Amino acid sequence: MGRLVIVETVTHEAGGNHSVAEPPGFVANLESDSEPFARKALKVGTEWVRLDTGWVDAASMVLIHNWDKKRTIEVLLAPTENVALLVRPGTSTRFWPGANALIQLRTVGGEATCAVYVYPR
Repeated sequence: MGRLVIVETVTHEAGGNHSVAEPPGFVANLESDSEPFARKALKVGTEWVRLDTGWVDAASMVLIHNWDKKRTIEVLLAPTENVALLVRPGTSTRFWPGANALIQLRTVGGEATCAVYVYPR
């Protein structure tokens, strides 16, 4: 079966002092060999819109990269929630949606372009 390999380094610097880098990489085994669904130039507007996950019925992980230089993308995992994940301009985020997640996206103040990758379970 497939697997996801995450490689990254998070470093915090404060007051000119370098802190120790935390390498939070890991490997996640998948139940499927299916290809991920990718939208490399998705336009996101100011209204909540359900994320199209393509042929991936059950996502193990969703990665969103905000290409916009000014606008933050908000991510809602359930329509009744009032708390959104934020994908700041020029950054990315990844998350593991639950089985009943209804992922929705929007921006505040105009349209933004992002890349979305939906990985199967």
